[in-house]
Amino acid sequence: MGDLDFGKMLINAKQSYGIHFWTEAFMMLMCPIPYWDIIIEIPALNGDKTASVKVYYLLSDFILAFMWIRIVFLIRAVINYSIFMDIYSKKLCKSYGFTANVRFAFKCFIRANPGSTVAMILVTSVLVLAYVMRIFELPYGVTIGVMTWDAYFDAIWCTVITMATVGYGDVTPATVFGRLVAICAAIWGTFLISVLILSVGTIFELNFNE
Repeated sequence: MGDLDFGKMLINAKQSYGIHFWTEAFMMLMCPIPYWDIIIEIPALNGDKTASVKVYYLLSDFILAFMWIRIVFLIRAVINYSIFMDIYSKKLCKSYGFTANVRFAFKCFIRANPGSTVAMILVTSVLVLAYVMRIFELPYGVTIGVMTWDAYFDAIWCTVITMATVGYGDVTPATVFGRLVAICAAIWGTFLISVLILSVGTIFELNFNE
């Protein structure tokens, strides 16, 4: 092995431990510390919106909500181990002048299995967003003495209504972080509904033989 090849190996090794590596390492190592926690006090309006109350969180609550970002690794594994990202697909895509990336694989999933793909994304999004929203809203319910968010199904109901942009108003987030999750759910729900409409349209299209 020459000096030039060894230098290239060192450059590649340095590049492999860049900001992308440390970001993913932080995401994987973040977890609650056993037998140690910090109480965080955040003000919020009471049920009548007439006075401010103090909502007490634990640091582990925020860490637990942040840990759900690890679902990105699961999605990436599903995509990387699909037939649209194997070595033959990458070689075929390269011969046509483009790269087989995540966006390409997502398009292929939508085209090949539109119903199951959108349904899986929708169900996963509802369950995760409802769980994160309940993390932030449950301490608020304990503070004001109203256990609206005690049941996980109430969080699912609120998430579905928010993603569908219906907004009945019977179950609504009252904390800052809960409302931030609701904003993300509304934006993400708009995107999923548009994808659902497109996928339903492809289901009813006639194929070449028909």
